Amino acid sequence: MALGRPIISLNCGSSDEIISAETGIIVKNKKSEDMSSAMITLYQNYSSYNPNKIREYCKSLFSEKKLSLKMISHYKNVLNQ
Repeated sequence: MALGRPIISLNCGSSDEIISAETGIIVKNKKSEDMSSAMITLYQNYSSYNPNKIREYCKSLFSEKKLSLKMISHYKNVLNQ
């Protein structure tokens, strides 16, 4: 996503918090047929994904600054308990 490319992920807990319909595809079942179907779908619809939006989305969630602020917040919460 940092390169502006859509991704495919298995539904593994937090994938639905990270991947949106604009940034990729989440495969619900862990079957090779479902994964290959997602790959074909992504290939056929590749031009509908906006690389700039994907890159900005990734940056908004995973930039160094964003992750540092999240870590600091978690540390403060732990220390205050």
